Amino acid sequence: MNTNQNLKPALAELIGTFTLTFIGAGAGVFGDKIGGVLGVALAHGVALMVIVYAWGAISGAHVNPAVTLGSIWINMAHLPTSRLHYLISTSLKPVKSDLQ
Repeated sequence: MNTNQNLKPALAELIGTFTLTFIGAGAGVFGDKIGGVLGVALAHGVALMVIVYAWGAISGAHVNPAVTLGSIWINMAHLPTSRLHYLISTSLKPVKSDLQ
């Protein structure tokens, strides 16, 4: 597997995590204007659905590093470099967003 094929799933996870964080934060800020708690929940659900349909075939659409760690733990498999890219890319965006 060449480097480009390893980076494609990591980039898909990074974009997916950014999308969920961006839409989730936006829905939280404008929660009163979009229907309160139900509107915020629907925004998260629709964003996650779009991420799964758009990036699921490329990366598995884990979006959350805890999901990747759980799948590694359940499979009792070693950490291949492709999953290491998942962990880095899904952990990187929320940390970057919190620093701004």
